[in-house]
Amino acid sequence: MVARIVIIDDSQLNIRRISLNLRRLCHSVFTVKSIVDAMKIIGTESIDLVMISISDQKSEDFLGNFLLLRNFCGIIPIVGIMDNNKNPIELLNIGLDDIINIKIPNSVLLKKVDTLAEIKNAFNQKLLNNVFIETNPNKKIVTLFYENLNFLPSNILKNTKIVSLNSWSLETNIPNADIYIINSENSDCLKCCADIRLRRDDMYTPILLTYQHSIKNINIQKAMKINFGFCDFADITQPMISLTCRINSLIRYKKLHESFLKNLEKSVYLSSIDSTTEVYNRSFFEEYIKNKKENFNHCAIVMIDIDKFKAVNDKFGHSFADLMLRHISTTIKNCVRSSDIVARYGGDEFIIFMDSVSRATASMIAHRIRKNLENFQYQNVICTVSIGVCCMNDQKNMSIQKAISEADKVMYNAKQNGGNAVQIC
Repeated sequence: MVARIVIIDDSQLNIRRISLNLRRLCHSVFTVKSIVDAMKIIGTESIDLVMISISDQKSEDFLGNFLLLRNFCGIIPIVGIMDNNKNPIELLNIGLDDIINIKIPNSVLLKKVDTLAEIKNAFNQKLLNNVFIETNPNKKIVTLFYENLNFLPSNILKNTKIVSLNSWSLETNIPNADIYIINSENSDCLKCCADIRLRRDDMYTPILLTYQHSIKNINIQKAMKINFGFCDFADITQPMISLTCRINSLIRYKKLHESFLKNLEKSVYLSSIDSTTEVYNRSFFEEYIKNKKENFNHCAIVMIDIDKFKAVNDKFGHSFADLMLRHISTTIKNCVRSSDIVARYGGDEFIIFMDSVSRATASMIAHRIRKNLENFQYQNVICTVSIGVCCMNDQKNMSIQKAISEADKVMYNAKQNGGNAVQIC
């Protein structure tokens, strides 16, 4: 298979041979000088394998950065590259999936890359089990390098949009498809396979190579030795029912994977959102703060508590109270900046984290929230709130936990003094 590979080496020249060989085999290779640069690529691209130079890497800085990389990569395999015969015993237990010598033969290098990349993709395949997909009869097929399409079964053409391309280049504007069917007799067919697979939108789109059994095909022989990203072969001289099954099966796999990714995105979203108020929940907020690497010197915490909410809950019931909470959370979201993090912190408490904000702006937003809620009654019930604000740029080196405590304290003071007020610590 073709893969997206990141190679990390501060000298670059040491691993030039490996990167050149990988590119000759149609892999996409990113070469960077540091782990930090590699993480930027891993965060924006779908990477299948990471390779890192480990020669003479004994410093604490390297080990610390590597462990960060290991956690960041998740299921992405990491291979260590060494340029000498020394056995790096101290690096064997830090999370490397394999270690290779810089003079490794091409055939062995290819096999190792294929094996590790396949392991990563096999993990993704395991996650696809038991994913339900809706049956959609409509298909979109892109064919390449065919003079005519008589080989396509007639039952495939029903409810199918066909786009036929006779030439190929990286600049070709290829429409998204459910499957690509490529004539292997064309000299560009294998390069075309690799290029398509390396496109972000076509990572999992099936590619079918066709051939004629009676004709000797060099490209098919080459493709059997090296996986250029295609999914299957098909002999167009065989009965059409076989080709029909092959195409339908590959399209179903593609739709299965899309359904899984959609369900996964939905699960991740739902796990971080409070279902009643449709803002972030407390666990997401705390995890966000925990993972925030920048300092908090120009941040603010806003605590919001609904006035006399228990009385509303007791008088009108839980269903009404939930709808009132939804109204209040919507009002809060409409008052803050797009960069602010709004979360439900407790039963009738909300918290806002504001980054890169001045004291004046934080105060203005807090007063805007209070005023907008005061001026609008929800089903003839007045919704007022008590708000506490702690600006962390007022006190250097204040911890986020201390800021939350201070904001909560002044919010409680506002509530004790009659509510419907904003206090700033």
